[in-house]
Amino acid sequence: MLLQLEFKNLATFPSARLELASGLNILSGMSGAGKSVLLRALALALGGRFSQKLIRNGEEKSEVSALFVLEPHLVEKWKEELSLESDEIIIRRQFKREGRTLNYVNDSMIGIEKLQRLGASLAQTLDQDEAMGLRDPSHQLAWLDVYGGIKLDAYKKCFSDWRGKVDKLNELKESVKTESQQRQFIEFQYEEISKLNLEEGETLKLEEEHRLLANSVEIEQSGSQLIESGEAFSSDLLMPLERLGELLGDHPHFSDLIEEGKNLQIGAEEWSRT
Repeated sequence: MLLQLEFKNLATFPSARLELASGLNILSGMSGAGKSVLLRALALALGGRFSQKLIRNGEEKSEVSALFVLEPHLVEKWKEELSLESDEIIIRRQFKREGRTLNYVNDSMIGIEKLQRLGASLAQTLDQDEAMGLRDPSHQLAWLDVYGGIKLDAYKKCFSDWRGKVDKLNELKESVKTESQQRQFIEFQYEEISKLNLEEGETLKLEEEHRLLANSVEIEQSGSQLIESGEAFSSDLLMPLERLGELLGDHPHFSDLIEEGKNLQIGAEEWSRT
């Protein structure tokens, strides 16, 4: 709640001070009386952008300050960040003509980003004919939370914890479902194997057969290569053996060796075909 607004050397005003009562405050006056300047001063106190044109002619600096009493939920929210000792805060801003701006909260200097976050939680200023957003459901819920005394941060934490537990529960359910499906599949396989009435050692034979079938393509390729190599070897060996046998005749030192070569040629051919 805003209690007091004060500014110096702003627009055409050397100084002005406005004190507000609790509840609804209405300001009225003729055009040029200063209503817009008051709103501009409040906007500046809440972290609004400053223009050097707002400094009163002939002056080197301008200043605005505002006294607020915080609602309990705002005290809780800003207590640590602003080192609050009570529910009252004074925002003060100094604007110098050379462009430098100083921001203070309870005489402690703060950055503009923090001031803007604080200002957004304290009040809202609107230009003429600007929509107030009262029909926005999110705004309506926010005001209900504030005036209903609902600690939204605590609720968000509880909801987040609950959501996390629900997600974890769903993960566990999915895990149980997957394990159940795997168990059913294994039981089905066990039943199918049991129906085969396998004899002792038959499983090893089936595994060996499975291994051979799994490698059947490579076995066929290797076998074909072996047959071709055996036939080539047999063919290449036959003619030289016959020719050599003709040339050597029944020479006692070579006849047995020639016969062994012929047997080797025939054996290689038969082996590769088998």
